Parts: sequence; C-alpha cells; structure tokens
Amino acid sequence: MNSLYMVEGVIGAVGGAIFVQTNKYLQAGMENEDFYGWGLEDGERHYRWLSFGYRIYRSEGCLFHLSHPRDQNRM
Repeated sequence: MNSLYMVEGVIGAVGGAIFVQTNKYLQAGMENEDFYGWGLEDGERHYRWLSFGYRIYRSEGCLFHLSHPRDQNRM
C-alpha cells in the first residue's frame, strides 16, 4: 500500500467484516439474495439481526478495503 486515506461520513456504516455463530446465522435466514450490487444488504442484515435480538458489537479499529477490478455485479 503506497497510500492510505480516511473515507469521511461512514461513521454509521454497517458491514465490512462480520463474525457470527453459525447457528445464529442460519436462524436469521443467512443472506438476502434479492439485492443487486453491494452495500445495501449490509444494512438489511443489520436491522434483521436486531429484530432477532442479536447483540451487535462495533470494533473501534480500522477497516481497510483492498482495491480490486470492477465486475458485472458492481453498481
């Protein structure tokens, strides 16, 4: 990595990297495959898991995105 930069305005963002117990993941219905592109499914999963009463913990650390070529499913 030659340079790092901070993306502004994503304080309330959900997603990125998740860790979940397999039984809880299955109980909540796994992933919603009705989404096209990226990002919106993270918010849907977040609110669905809250409706199941799951605890959601946000790490204080940084999350890095590794650049990659666009594919046909990218908006």
